[in-house]
Amino acid sequence: MRTLIVPRYGPPDVLQVVERPLPTPRPHEILVRVWAAGLNPKDALMRKGRMSFLVRGRFPYVPSYDLAGEVVAVGRDGGRWGVGQAIYGMINNFAAGGACAEYATLSAREVAPKPANLDWVQAAAVPLAALTSLQALRDLGRLQPGQRVCINGASGGVGTLAVQIAKALGAQVTAVCSHRNTALMYELGADEVVDYTQEVLEQSGRQFDIFYDVFGNKSIQQVRPLLAPRAIYVSTKPRPHLFAQHLLTVWSRQQVKVVVVRSNTADLETLTQFIEAGQLHPILDSTYPLASAAAAHQRIETRRARGKIVITMNNEQ
Repeated sequence: MRTLIVPRYGPPDVLQVVERPLPTPRPHEILVRVWAAGLNPKDALMRKGRMSFLVRGRFPYVPSYDLAGEVVAVGRDGGRWGVGQAIYGMINNFAAGGACAEYATLSAREVAPKPANLDWVQAAAVPLAALTSLQALRDLGRLQPGQRVCINGASGGVGTLAVQIAKALGAQVTAVCSHRNTALMYELGADEVVDYTQEVLEQSGRQFDIFYDVFGNKSIQQVRPLLAPRAIYVSTKPRPHLFAQHLLTVWSRQQVKVVVVRSNTADLETLTQFIEAGQLHPILDSTYPLASAAAAHQRIETRRARGKIVITMNNEQ
């Protein structure tokens, strides 16, 4: 099978497509014929060595976490999944991933049936980004209907899904992005859009119950004026100082939290309900064949992607 590997840290051109034998699922796993794999900023950071604490020099490794495909084999304890079933999900192996290959194994508890109204590419764009936002807003932020939520970095892969998930959970949403994405934010349901090139959010006098820092460029000190008396600041960036601040604010009225996403069937099924109800759909920035994975990594490194980037397991653009 054709497989994308990272043989060493470096720029996008270190990526290689090689032939590898078909993997065999362990008792609790399923083997999936992957039709599409989602690309996330984490994949580029790991390839560059910025998250070496995860890779720890174990080369080569197979990148990417999101996938959509068909079940081709089921381990002895693989649960309800049947051969030929269309699924989507995220591999919880934080040390590498493993989705960017024609076939991949993952735990039977990390997938759910593919939403009926999404194709393979759209389905592969959902899991990591949408699970991150669902768990950040619903679980860490304890979002309640009517609360005010600010999503900083709303036009990227995580942000576009976060806006929709916050609305599906009943929030009043303020999206922060550049002018070129303002119309998209309103299309996704945002109640208000702040163009950061024209307005300094921290000086606006607004207050939020949840500040969700998707982009990762707003420290808790910067946004303190934006936080309601009992507010939660949630970051997607696993930085040591944020974990320290989380511990320091556990009993505070204003809390700092860091989302560490985990894939599970129940949360994926919640996302499927939103998707099939028309409340959530992925925004696609671009799609690349496996042979052009380096170009996909170059695109995500611009930090200007409008929605999600997906790699397909074929040779057609």
